[in-house]
Amino acid sequence: MQSVYSKCAKAAIFAELQNGLEPFIYWHVTESVQEAYTPASIGLYQEEREVEALVLERGSDVRDRALGRFISLLHHFHAARPRGNDEAQDALSHLLSVFEHLSPPPPFTEFHYYRNDIDDYIAEQRQNSGLLAADPDWHPRPKVAGNYQWNVEFKRALELTKTAYTDACARFEHRFILGTEADLELVQLFAQDQLVELASMHAAKPRHVPAPPPSAASAAPSTSSFWNQRIGSTSTAPSSPLPQFEETHLVQAGRQFRAACLDDVRTRQSLGVRVSEDGKDITVVLSKALNPDTKPDRLIQRARQRYDPTQQIREVEDESHEEAAIRSAKDLISSALRILSTRDGERNVSLRIDAHNLRGHINLRLAELKPRSESNYLSRAVADWTASIELDEDQPEIREQLSGAKARVQSGAKQDAAPSSDLATADGTAQDASAAPTEQAAKTAETAPMNGKSSKTTESAKDAQVEGIAGKEREKTILESPFFGSDLVTGMMVDALLALPFPHRALRETLRLPPAAAVAAASHDHVHMLERLAKAHQATTKALTSENRAQLKHAVKTVSAVLALPDLQHVGRNADSQIRLRSTSLRLVLGTLFLLLNDHVRAHGELDLISNALKPNTRGEAKGGKKAKPDQDARTDAVAGGSGGGAEEAKVEEMQTRVQGEALLLLAKTCWLTNKVQEALKFFRWFVKWYADQQAPNADVEAELDEQIEQLERSVADLDMRWWDALLVVDKK
Repeated sequence: MQSVYSKCAKAAIFAELQNGLEPFIYWHVTESVQEAYTPASIGLYQEEREVEALVLERGSDVRDRALGRFISLLHHFHAARPRGNDEAQDALSHLLSVFEHLSPPPPFTEFHYYRNDIDDYIAEQRQNSGLLAADPDWHPRPKVAGNYQWNVEFKRALELTKTAYTDACARFEHRFILGTEADLELVQLFAQDQLVELASMHAAKPRHVPAPPPSAASAAPSTSSFWNQRIGSTSTAPSSPLPQFEETHLVQAGRQFRAACLDDVRTRQSLGVRVSEDGKDITVVLSKALNPDTKPDRLIQRARQRYDPTQQIREVEDESHEEAAIRSAKDLISSALRILSTRDGERNVSLRIDAHNLRGHINLRLAELKPRSESNYLSRAVADWTASIELDEDQPEIREQLSGAKARVQSGAKQDAAPSSDLATADGTAQDASAAPTEQAAKTAETAPMNGKSSKTTESAKDAQVEGIAGKEREKTILESPFFGSDLVTGMMVDALLALPFPHRALRETLRLPPAAAVAAASHDHVHMLERLAKAHQATTKALTSENRAQLKHAVKTVSAVLALPDLQHVGRNADSQIRLRSTSLRLVLGTLFLLLNDHVRAHGELDLISNALKPNTRGEAKGGKKAKPDQDARTDAVAGGSGGGAEEAKVEEMQTRVQGEALLLLAKTCWLTNKVQEALKFFRWFVKWYADQQAPNADVEAELDEQIEQLERSVADLDMRWWDALLVVDKK
C-alpha cells in the first residue's frame, strides 16, 4: 500500500503544480507590463516570496488529489477483479504492477505551458490604445541584431520566469511529500475491507472517452490489412492501462474520503474501540491528517457563503447558531489574511481589502450579539476597517461604517465613566450625613478616612479603565511617566551616537550613495554593482574594533527606546510630515546600525518598514494612469509659494526623499548579503529610478542658470546628512 500511495502522490504533485505554471506566468507578465518593465527585465526580477506563496497555496489540493487518486484507482481495480476474489490485496498488487511498467513523472523542469493568452495580451497592449504602444522596447528596433529584438528577449524572459517557478517547486517538494505521508498514516488505520468499502462510497468515476467513429476507409478491405492479419502484426492505438479522472472530481473525492475517515475514527474512539494495533498515537495521526485550505481566495469565498453582511438580523432563538457560523467565517478570514501576509506582490490587495471589510462586519455583528464585550469587538472592527482604508482610500461606505464604529466606542466609554462619578458623589454624601453625636457616629468618624482612601482608589482605577477603553491602544508604560520624558530618552540616544567610540566614518561610508556615472553604468547591469557594494561593506565592517561594536550595540538600545515613545507609534502615510520624517530617520539609523553589526535580518526588517511607510498608493494606477510624484509636486508647490512655512515643508520633503533613497540602497545591499538575489535586484532597480527622479529637477533648475553643459553632469550629492543633523536636535518639553 505504501508503494502504491507514494506513486499516486508523486503523480498528483507533478500534475497539480504544473496546473499553476501558466496562471503564474500570465500574472507575472501582466504585472510587469503594467509596471513598465522591458522584455528582458521581465525574467530578471522575480518576487521570491510571491512565487513561493503561489506554490505553497496548492498544498491542500495536492493532498486531496493524491488521496482521491489512490481510492479511485483502488476501487476501479477492485471492481474489475474476477468473480469470487474479494481480496483488496490482489487489487493493490495488480495496481503496483501496472505502476512498475509505467515511467515515473518527469522532473519539474519538464513543465509545459501554452502562450496563447500571453501573446494575445501582449498584442493587445502593443496596439494604439495599449500600455506598450509608445514603448520602443516592445517594437522592432532598427540596426539591432535579431537575438536582441523584443520577441526573442521576451521568449528568454518567459523561460526565466518558468525556471523561477520550477525552482520553487523543487524547494518545497518535500513539504508536499510529508503531507501525503500524513494521509497515508490515516489510511493505514483501516482494515483492507473497510478501506475498500469507504473507497467505493467516495471514489471518483473514470472520465468517459468515446470510441472513435468508424470510417469508410477503415471499413473497406485492403491488401495490406489482409497480410497484416495473416502475419499477426496488426497495429492498434496504444491505450493507457490506468483510467483517467477529472481533476476536480479527484480533489472532491479526496476531501469526502478524508472527512469520512476522520468521522469513523472519532466515532470508534468515543465508543472505546481500539483503533490502532501498532500503538500509534491516534491524536497525532488525526491532527496531521487535517488538511486546512491554503488558497486565500477560496477561504474568503467560503466565509462569504457562511455569513452575508447584507442579511437581516435573525430571531433570538437562532442567535446561537448564527454566532457559531459567524465565528467559523471569522476563522476562515483570519487564515486567509495570515496567508496573504506572507506575500509581497500587489496582486492580493483586493483580497486583503475584502477580507478586512468582511471581518469588520463580522466583529460589528458580534458586538451586537455579545453586549458585554461590545467595546472589544468594536475596537477590532475599527482596526480592520482602518487597515482596509489604508489599502484603498476610495471606499465611502467603509468610511461611514468606520466613523460610526468609532463614535460607538467613544459613547460606550462615556457611559462607563458615568457610574464612577455617581459612585463618588454617593460616597461623599454618605460621609457628610454621618456626623451624629452618638457612638455609631464616632465609629463612623474613625473609619471615614479609610473609606475616603478606598473611594479615591476606586475612582482612579475606574478612570484608568475608562481611559483604556477609550484609547484601546496599549497599557501605560514607564516611557509615559512625567519623570521619564522624551527629551531624556532622546538625549541618551544623542550621547550614544556622538560618543567617541561610535564609528562615524563607517556609518557615513555605509550611507554614501554611489556616483552618478556608476549608477548610470549599473542601470543595465545591477549584479556587478551590487557585488562591489557588498565587498565595500564587508571591508567596512571588518575594520570595526571591539569598542566600536560595543558602542553600536549601546546605540541600538537607545535608538530603539526613542522609537518606543508614544509619539512615534503607528506613524502612517497620513501622519504629520515632520513626525513621519523623524520616525523613518530613526529606523534608517537603526537599520544601518544592524547592518554594521552584520545582523542582516533585523536590518532588513527596519529598512522594509521605511520602504512600506514611504511607498506611494499605486492602487488604480495600473489601468493606464500615470503615477504621481508627490515629492516633486510638494517641492514645486513650496518653491512657487515662497512663504516661510512652504520653505520649511520643502526642506522636510527633501530630507524625506533622501531617507527613502538611502533605505532603497541599503535594502538592496542587505538582500544581496543574504543571498536574496531577486529582491536585491528589485530594490536596486527602484533605487536607480529614484536616482533618476532626483536628477531631473536639478537639470531643470540648472538649465535656467545658463550652465547647462557643466551642471547637467552633476550628480545627486553622494552624502547628504541634513536628516541626521535634524535627528540629533533635542527639544525639551
